[in-house]
Amino acid sequence: MGQYSRILTPLRRSAVDRLLVQYLELDDSERRGFLERCRVRFPRLSHWLEQLVDRSHTVTVLQDSVRHLADDAARERTSSARQTDLPPGTEIGPWRIVEAVGQGGMGMVYRGERADGAFEMAVAVKLIARRKRGLADLLRRECRLLAKLDHPAITRLVDAGLNDRAGPFLVMEWIDGLDLEDWLEESERSLSDRLGLFETLVEATAHAHQRLIVHGDIKPANVRVRSDGGVKLMDFGVARLVGSDATDFQEVRALTPAFAAPEQLEGDEATPGSDIWALGALLFWLLTGQSYTRARCSVHSMIAAAGHGRSRELAAMIEKACADQQQHRYRSAAELLGDLQAFARHQPVSALSHERKYRVEQFVRRNPVLLGGAIATGAALAIGLVATSVMYQQAGMERDRAERHALELAEVVGFQEAQLAGIDAEMMGAEMQSRLRAGLVENEYLSSDPGGVADNWPEQLDGLLSTINFTDFALETLDQAIFDQTRQAIEEQFAAQPVVQAHLLQTLATTLRNIGLVHESIEPQQTALRIRRRELGPAHPDTMDSMMELVHLQAVTGEYEASLEVLEERLELQLPTKGELHRSTLRTINSMGSVYFRLGDLEATQEYYERALEGRLEALGERDGDTAFTMTGLGALYRELGQYEESETMLRRALDIMLELHGQAHHRSRNTLRQLARLMIERDRPDQAETYFRRVLEIERQSLGERHPETLHTLRRLGQFQAGAGNSQEAEVNLAEALAGYRRVLGENHPQTQEARRSLEGLDHL
Repeated sequence: MGQYSRILTPLRRSAVDRLLVQYLELDDSERRGFLERCRVRFPRLSHWLEQLVDRSHTVTVLQDSVRHLADDAARERTSSARQTDLPPGTEIGPWRIVEAVGQGGMGMVYRGERADGAFEMAVAVKLIARRKRGLADLLRRECRLLAKLDHPAITRLVDAGLNDRAGPFLVMEWIDGLDLEDWLEESERSLSDRLGLFETLVEATAHAHQRLIVHGDIKPANVRVRSDGGVKLMDFGVARLVGSDATDFQEVRALTPAFAAPEQLEGDEATPGSDIWALGALLFWLLTGQSYTRARCSVHSMIAAAGHGRSRELAAMIEKACADQQQHRYRSAAELLGDLQAFARHQPVSALSHERKYRVEQFVRRNPVLLGGAIATGAALAIGLVATSVMYQQAGMERDRAERHALELAEVVGFQEAQLAGIDAEMMGAEMQSRLRAGLVENEYLSSDPGGVADNWPEQLDGLLSTINFTDFALETLDQAIFDQTRQAIEEQFAAQPVVQAHLLQTLATTLRNIGLVHESIEPQQTALRIRRRELGPAHPDTMDSMMELVHLQAVTGEYEASLEVLEERLELQLPTKGELHRSTLRTINSMGSVYFRLGDLEATQEYYERALEGRLEALGERDGDTAFTMTGLGALYRELGQYEESETMLRRALDIMLELHGQAHHRSRNTLRQLARLMIERDRPDQAETYFRRVLEIERQSLGERHPETLHTLRRLGQFQAGAGNSQEAEVNLAEALAGYRRVLGENHPQTQEARRSLEGLDHL
């Protein structure tokens, strides 16, 4: 049995919690039979379930079946209720209170430990003292968001629940070490020490922002430094749990003014820009020991007075982060991180390089031919949508020919949609970067600087270009130059032709989502579905297609519960009209299994996956791509349930079909190979796991090329696996190659580049 199979992962813990809730809802006479069925059906999960059965006074509020319990408790307790004191030895479900630590921003904080013997773990138990309407729903949503955070510098959420005595609570990992202020006072900290710690905090914040999670209360008290030098940013999401509405004065008063952005002090909700402001204030405090809002002279002079060199660059970064208006701050935590890394490499920081960057940008605008080849294909295809809009307008002006035009243009739109789906923004950005550098060198643009340029200007140019995320640049170019105009044309020109308008908006929304402009796709997607519901009815095939496209979008944004509601509606409409065995009905059933898997409800996942597989085998046969796709999903589920033999059988069966139908280069075939690699890791078969990783890598190198981001992702995963298996030498080679590729293709500040760099640096601690 693999070592990993004995670990209670968050996904498995969620499944065990659901089984526990079902157990508690049964009569005493039914419980023994329920446990026996679980032993047969879920042998691995039942092991943990039986350990928890006798300690059932606390249940998780993350489950729908017990949400009402927390809502009742929230109504019964008022914001002025006296905080419950929990003496040592008090048990809250599987956790035992060891001692009180102090009063935190959300309520009392206790040091705790695991009480049921399932595993040993020290934790911080944090009670939520303030009550607010809908607390249970908010707690459930926030905890599911926080579960996405997986960064070594972010305190991990372990559990959350409702206790009949203590009320709602969070359980976080316990961090031994020093508060940030104590760490500074313990010894003389160099500028390098301070900036190194701060850079890690910015990395952690960027990781959270990329997952749409805002901290909202970054300050020294929420930073802890471990004895090994590692740093932890604590209490992500707590500000939203303990606060009330954004206009509530109590929430504003709970903030620490010295580290709260101006918009937060005015009562607005925290945003990523608010976190960036707080990071700037925290950096100022780290360097000077003073509050940024109480600075009596220039930031530059105060940093210099504290004895730190290069104070002008540091001041520029702080002032940009702490700009009063959010649009004048760093656009992202990743951009701030890029400046910190540039500072460490003695390269120009963006906060002080406006003139040079402006010259480069102006050069790009004056020499579009350098980038024309890079974006010509994507732009030409996207412009086709505008051309289609014009053609549709002509069709609307000539009513007698409208039907013929509509049929012709439907084919045009279908062709364009298929072509647009092939746009690869990351590769487009890489090509833009390559052409821009070549053009700058060829035209010797920088050497024309009247002030003269250093001999190492090519290296400086590479450093400057590496600070630009060309993937985002490519997406921004497409959106502003092409898609924004298309969106406006569709809305203005086809207001009187709603069905045509919905068709174009759906094409636009799907294209935007596929190339990575997720936020920009939300509005056209919702509008397309709303129009089709109104004009065509909910059961029309076009409306059903829009519903499924919305589900795909919600999967990207993490709105899994909302997507379940859409899928349930879709299934209710399909069963009476199409029947259980129609391909589109089976697709809905399979999608419901996928959503439940992401939610951690493994029992529901199994129900829908097995239902989909049974239907697809009967209606489509075994040698069908959709059937094999369901087999891959079931194989992944069986792995999580600890049913390794069943998992391997299902995955190998799926792979055989995928290879026969699609070939090994197809993304479904490669995904099945990756699932087999993960299974081999859990079965303690590292040699087989590495073989699968290398097989996928070789396929991608041949079919996609060495520079393609997917190839680099697989190379990084192989290096991370080798590091975990103790093969540091090969891991270093592969991670270094992946990092160099990411820097060349995506730029220094891209999240994938940062992850590869962290993995490579982590080898030093092995």
